[in-house]
Amino acid sequence: MQKTYSKKQFQHDLEKLSDMIKNFTPKVSGGKKDKDGKNIKMRTFEVVKMNGKDVAPHGNYQIKADSKLGPETAASKAAKMLCRKIKKDGGKHTECQGRTLVIREKTRGSSNKLYGPYVVVVDELTPDESARRTQSLIEQTVKRLVSKGMKKDDAYKKVKSEISKVTHKVFVKLSKK
Repeated sequence: MQKTYSKKQFQHDLEKLSDMIKNFTPKVSGGKKDKDGKNIKMRTFEVVKMNGKDVAPHGNYQIKADSKLGPETAASKAAKMLCRKIKKDGGKHTECQGRTLVIREKTRGSSNKLYGPYVVVVDELTPDESARRTQSLIEQTVKRLVSKGMKKDDAYKKVKSEISKVTHKVFVKLSKK
């Protein structure tokens, strides 16, 4: 046996539904999150030209959307990866010096604008600065490994054996056309 559904009950349910719709906030999943669990808006870039020549688009360099330097930060990340690859292949940091990069934004909804050209600059660090940066890198890496559940002593041993001395600073400058 079914109760009858009155007009008054319908109006009451309609008001509840209306309130639910007004107060609804969609849950966004995925993406980078801050310590409070809120999404961080990111912009993504890829390298499309190197030394003035078109290359197959590569890289996934992300920066925060509210970054003060904007695309220059992504270009610096790309330059660091380029120098790391050259060094891994047996070259020297100085072989990166003077190369140019053009990057394209590939963030969803963006206009895919090109930024650059950026010139790669490699500075050699003083011994004091080198020691300070190396120690800072070791401490950050140990902290990350400990947060993932590794014992501090084990993490420190692992990092000491894997991280080499930081000797150069790599960044980019916008080239004047």
